[in-house]
Amino acid sequence: MSPRPKNPPPDRRSEILAAALDAFAAKGYTAATNAEIARAAGVTAAALYYYFPSKADLFRAAVSERKEQIMPTVANLKEQFFTLPPSTVLPLLITRFKQFLLEDRTQQLLRIVLAEGPRNPEITQIWSEQAVGPGIQLLTAYLQHQVELGQLKPINPKVMLLLLQGPLIAAVVLKNLVAVPELAEVQLDDLLQATMNLILPALQTTKE
Repeated sequence: MSPRPKNPPPDRRSEILAAALDAFAAKGYTAATNAEIARAAGVTAAALYYYFPSKADLFRAAVSERKEQIMPTVANLKEQFFTLPPSTVLPLLITRFKQFLLEDRTQQLLRIVLAEGPRNPEITQIWSEQAVGPGIQLLTAYLQHQVELGQLKPINPKVMLLLLQGPLIAAVVLKNLVAVPELAEVQLDDLLQATMNLILPALQTTKE
């Protein structure tokens, strides 16, 4: 490993992360090297190691940066989050989740996770800890609270989460990442509307 420079270099983290994602997506997480990423970012190896001592640190930071793009939607609700009804919270979150999934950087990460995650436990662990896990914990806690309030039927909250988000995730993977031509004409907004019209009412105990 190259030594860290004595004087911190100019902050080039954003350029390094962008170059890392491009390299991971083009060559694969395992094949891409830190030296290649440093060259693409226009920094020295020492500067790269100053911010990201390992390839895992690079990937972890890239995932964390993506998480910060969606969590403020929840944070903006502040203490009201657990008291607002599902008919208010869930359409808002699912719509924001759709926007998040369609962003180029998110799709780069998804391609990396889908392609190399099954063979590389490090990738799966980072993706779970930094992105998927916190979101699942927060949303299942909200759904469980709504069950206890009597707003939602007594169904496993993780099952509810999959019912609400599963169609969108499947559509993005098949339509955008795999590019199945038969699904090209499907509009994600139509899918979201169908989810809200069909699945959400089936989970609620009463009509609002």
